[in-house]
Amino acid sequence: MAIRRRVGEGTVHPVVWKGKVVGYRGLAIYCDPVTGKRRRKSVSRRTRAATERALRKLIRTLPQGQARPKTARPPALPPGASPGSMHALLLRWLDYKARDVRPSTWRGYVQALERVLPSLGTRPLGQLTVLDVEDLVGHLQTESGPRLAGRVLHVLRMALQQAVRWQLVPGNVAQHARLAHVLRPELTV
Repeated sequence: MAIRRRVGEGTVHPVVWKGKVVGYRGLAIYCDPVTGKRRRKSVSRRTRAATERALRKLIRTLPQGQARPKTARPPALPPGASPGSMHALLLRWLDYKARDVRPSTWRGYVQALERVLPSLGTRPLGQLTVLDVEDLVGHLQTESGPRLAGRVLHVLRMALQQAVRWQLVPGNVAQHARLAHVLRPELTV
């Protein structure tokens, strides 16, 4: 049974060619201090002992740094919304959802709602109509495709449903908006 190596010691594994062990490769992972990304370097030797010695020497020369966390949140929607506007509701809803969802889900919400702000961000909540939402979705569907338009509509429906629960609006106008049907070309087999 192999001995488990500690964190930061790297890994050593045999190099097999035509069914025979012809050498050993040692692999070390480090954090690039400039970009913050994880990088790998390797050394190869004929024997396991020589590879482990070369790997220890390599690890001493590598920069020591911390990787940036993958779950770092991107900047949120821009601030500066007038109270009672769609923008203000979306900011409030994102703050509310931040405690319930994973950071990657939250990033997806922010990216979807960034598409809503240019056309509906300044609109007062009480004046939002189903036609406004359908115009937005239709524009996104022709510009960016049906998948993105569906994602934006889904997130917008969630935000407006929460506004109904908070009693900010009487009904969810996005609930009645529909995506246009996309005709897919028939495949020839």
